[in-house]
Amino acid sequence: MATLTHPRFASGTVIPIEPARRVRAKRGDGERLRHEILDAVDTLLAKGAKDDAVSIRNVAELVGCTPPAIYLHFFDKQELLFEVCARRFAQLNAYIDEATAGVGDPMDAVVAGARAYLAFGLDHPEHYRFLFMGRSVLSPEQIDELRATGVTGTDRLRERCQRCIDAGLVRIDDASLMGLGIWALVHGVVSLLIAKPHVDWPDPNNMLDHLLISHLNGLRA
Repeated sequence: MATLTHPRFASGTVIPIEPARRVRAKRGDGERLRHEILDAVDTLLAKGAKDDAVSIRNVAELVGCTPPAIYLHFFDKQELLFEVCARRFAQLNAYIDEATAGVGDPMDAVVAGARAYLAFGLDHPEHYRFLFMGRSVLSPEQIDELRATGVTGTDRLRERCQRCIDAGLVRIDDASLMGLGIWALVHGVVSLLIAKPHVDWPDPNNMLDHLLISHLNGLRA
């Protein structure tokens, strides 16, 4: 396998990395360090750091390890950012799954999921910016991988929309299109609230309910 050379660190030394020769950490130590590395990236993003400012070097400084130690767990920065995205998408899904669990009415489930999405965005504004409000930091292949594992939540939204269609509650017969419309609406609300915090907005939940319910009423059969 060809040796991959990573960017220069503070010492000016170029570190060659061969993934096949990574050193195995003692039981428990490696997994703990891996979580600490991901937590450090989360901390940087929560403080408003842009993805291009999240470097292997400043992550290592925050964790208290050397940059080569990070490469024992993550092939490169791209893989590191991928793992952080997967973590946050999973958290978003947990918000929505908890909110929609046991909601029998399909339309009520759509509304409950949208409210949970809003809550996630407002609870984690900088992470929401990172996931949804800037240029994608993931490759098309990585995005496909996230979708394949269901972590992005798009399948869940489509399923809730399909339940509405199957129950004859809406005039539309395309669950993907219905889901896209709902996501565009909710994302618009979250993005405005995050990007323009000084605007005299109404209560976020009331604003979302007004827009979303009006939208859904327009789709009703």
